[in-house]
Amino acid sequence: MLKKNLIRSVCGGENRRFRGLFCEYYERSTSRCMLLREGKMPEFWEKCRASCFNMLYEAAKRYLGNFKKKYPNSPIDETEDVDFGRLIRQLQDTGLKQGFDLEAWRGYMNKSVYREIRRILRKRGLIPWQIRCGTCKFMPEKMPFICPKTGTARGRREEACKDYAHSVHNIISIDADPDIGTQEKNILMAEIAEQQGFSTPETLLEKKEEQQQLPLIRKVLIKRIKETQPGTKSRQTCERQYEIFVNLLNLFSKDIPVEKALKILADKYDVTVRTVHRDLADIREISEKKCPLKAD
Repeated sequence: MLKKNLIRSVCGGENRRFRGLFCEYYERSTSRCMLLREGKMPEFWEKCRASCFNMLYEAAKRYLGNFKKKYPNSPIDETEDVDFGRLIRQLQDTGLKQGFDLEAWRGYMNKSVYREIRRILRKRGLIPWQIRCGTCKFMPEKMPFICPKTGTARGRREEACKDYAHSVHNIISIDADPDIGTQEKNILMAEIAEQQGFSTPETLLEKKEEQQQLPLIRKVLIKRIKETQPGTKSRQTCERQYEIFVNLLNLFSKDIPVEKALKILADKYDVTVRTVHRDLADIREISEKKCPLKAD
């Protein structure tokens, strides 16, 4: 149904399904939709012949497929869990600022879906935030940083070449459900307890008695985010520190060495390893103040 000229096919009734009848909201002189022009988005979603919901689902499926092809080494699921309710609310609340026809709306909807899919995949660590040498799977972990593909010296922040391939690490997002299952949490804590050689302040919690504090620290960090003004630099720092805390535990549970885990997080959040160390020091200070260990 969604042919090249969507307006003529759907609004103008040229599609066989509409038997040549114009849509009652179609302005033939301008090819505009009256509902879009008047900003009546909920009504547009309900009455548009093109079926906005189907267009949305098809766009999501198409972009997930495109990302899967672009990053074949990344475990992207074409049935990835997308918050369609959030997308629909966003599209209904915003509406069009210009154009006001079905083609313009489809373009706006496609761009919104693409950005949402990209945001989800980035947050989950399935695609890189930036395509740089530092996130390429061919990049050596230690100096000298000589690319095995090109044989040239590369900086970790340099733009990647055509041979770039994303280094995949599962990263937990702040959007994820903080209340993971008790059994999964216990297994994670047990695995972290086995980590060796992680010195202060990065040893968020190498002692067994400190292991019991992890769920409490996590709640404190979440509360700290909620108490910080949205859109501020302080809020961004709080969110990054929470994600670094959770993801460090996640990486440890996969037996990833400390040095490599810190580099993964630094690349993920586009900061230096020193910044990650500083974030961890802040987290430890917070944990000591808010979640003190009980005396023996």
